[in-house]
Amino acid sequence: MRIGGVRWELGGVVALTLVVGAAAADEAPDPTFESYRAHIAAAQGALSANDTRALQRWILGAPAERRGWEWRYLQSAADQSETTLVGHDGAVWSVAVAPNGRRFASSGEDGTIRVWDYETGTCLDTLRGHEAEVTSIAFSTASPVLASASADGTVRIWDVIRGLLVDTWKVESLRPIGVAWSKDGSQLAASCTEGSVVVWDTSTRRVVETIQPHQPRPPVPGVTFLGERNVVASAGWDNTVQVYDLANKQALLTLGPGYDQDPDTPFCAFRAISSSYAGDWLAAAGSDQAGHLWDTELFEERRLEGHGKEVLAIALDPGGSCVVTGSQDQTIRAWTTKPLEPLGRLRGHTGEVRSVAMHGNGQHLVSGGADGTVRVWDIRNIAREELDTGTQSGIWGIDWSPDSTRLVAACHDSTVRIFTAASGKVLTSISGHAAGALDAIFSRDGGRVFTSENGSRIRSFEAESGRLVREFIGHTGGVPQLALNRDGRFLASAGYDGTVRVWESVSGRLLRTMERRDIAALSLAWSPDQRTLATGWKDGRLVLWDAESGKKLREIAAHGDHLNALAYTTNGANIVTAAADGRIKVWDAMKGEELAARREHDGAIYGLAFTPDGTRLVSGSYDQTAVVWETASWRPVATLRYADPVYRVAFDPAGERLAVGVIDGKVRLLDAR
Repeated sequence: MRIGGVRWELGGVVALTLVVGAAAADEAPDPTFESYRAHIAAAQGALSANDTRALQRWILGAPAERRGWEWRYLQSAADQSETTLVGHDGAVWSVAVAPNGRRFASSGEDGTIRVWDYETGTCLDTLRGHEAEVTSIAFSTASPVLASASADGTVRIWDVIRGLLVDTWKVESLRPIGVAWSKDGSQLAASCTEGSVVVWDTSTRRVVETIQPHQPRPPVPGVTFLGERNVVASAGWDNTVQVYDLANKQALLTLGPGYDQDPDTPFCAFRAISSSYAGDWLAAAGSDQAGHLWDTELFEERRLEGHGKEVLAIALDPGGSCVVTGSQDQTIRAWTTKPLEPLGRLRGHTGEVRSVAMHGNGQHLVSGGADGTVRVWDIRNIAREELDTGTQSGIWGIDWSPDSTRLVAACHDSTVRIFTAASGKVLTSISGHAAGALDAIFSRDGGRVFTSENGSRIRSFEAESGRLVREFIGHTGGVPQLALNRDGRFLASAGYDGTVRVWESVSGRLLRTMERRDIAALSLAWSPDQRTLATGWKDGRLVLWDAESGKKLREIAAHGDHLNALAYTTNGANIVTAAADGRIKVWDAMKGEELAARREHDGAIYGLAFTPDGTRLVSGSYDQTAVVWETASWRPVATLRYADPVYRVAFDPAGERLAVGVIDGKVRLLDAR
């Protein structure tokens, strides 16, 4: 039977759901194990719903003695912030970073402004004076002062060094929501609830312009200056971003879907706005669950998608190279602007993210949330969730470099691509694999990759340049799998031609050939002691060979159909086999006895991977799932669900990140660091 059989979808990528019933009927119930699986299932349900508070609660409640890789993955996903600061009584409405990066400030529902030391996270001062929530704050770029807008109807200017209120400004009948300084600090703009924007001359403290670029009633939550052009842009609930020339007193542009009665007009109330220091980028947060990005030369719009609820906050880094968004869905997302590419998602807030601000170094950001916390994040540590190979064809083979920094993927479009694991950037692309690349693995030093194809060629290439190093000639049909022995001296290959071959990995010299006539070899694995080569065949048999002599040691009728994947346990005592019938079996490597048999998949299994510590096994299947197994009991603890079949799975050498190769051409990454 299945418990918690809800199919949780997370961006079409991964969901963990509880699966029960694989254990043999005569196994005694284990309450601790069942409790652990229930906690993991509930935690993943919370993760899929971006309910961070519930996620953290379920993770903390999981029995400690059962915790494994999947627990660490969920724990990592629950909070990726570097620092969490508390002090506000109620929601944090706005955050801002000082131009020199040494301080940042936060304002909140409690009517206070707190000034923090960026390095230590120490609260340096609490500024009081507003009589209602402080909805927006902004540092001047010209002097160490801060402006704040409040629901009490005032804009206040503060000396953040001395902690003093410098001035209080107010415009009758207008209630400010957002504030922004001009680049030279000579002007201050406030956006208001009545569709207006007010601009002050900061030297005379007089209003120099009151404009109403938006519809009269909907509020204008945000305003920003565009570089040195004496131009302001404002974001309104009237579904527009307005760009206005202050010098010439004229409207320049209206961006967004607009505000009218046409039922076909998309609704997009803008919640916040930001611009780069030079004014070459403009960004706005929308109620349509997206961020909106424009270059200010052509004003071509780009959508920043991925959030599951309204986007409430947005910020560009001063250099305009990165844009971040905060949402009602409790997450932060980040993108590069040139080219526009997603960096990933950050979790940690247990309420909606109300404000985000980028540090001048372009590597850190600050956020404020409805949970009353202020958080500091390092964008460099953002967890990348998938790598796009640039093809929609299948991923037939994946492998990590020894230093865990790169991934190689064998693609059905006849290419092999090497990526950086951190950014997803393609470092090397190797084409020309006849009828599709079938497998690709790194050499033990990471300097080369070995590839196989649906033709008959095995080749090695320089990983950095893609230059061909060697061809391994001998097979007469496709080669579905390659394997290096532990020290990397010998390369084994399984062939559709009914042979398994062992080669010197450097010279390419064929050392020996093991064969079963007319039966395709599909899978293989070296024993940890390098003495035995285990092979899986199309007729479901498991055959063990002496790796040095090529002599057959044992032949086992393991499955009734294609034995697609096999792996030794880390201690070499057992062999796990997986087949087209959806079953995995565990064998005594010395005696050839069956120790366990489990069926959790509804389709053929193509990939197996152990964590380095041997406590978890992951199996990938054509049924669009990858199952995480606890090896102490050989029972499933979680299932990863995808929209397409899974062919390969691989843990990085540290056992922290799991790479899942899917037929849609993308490699999914699950990070437990």
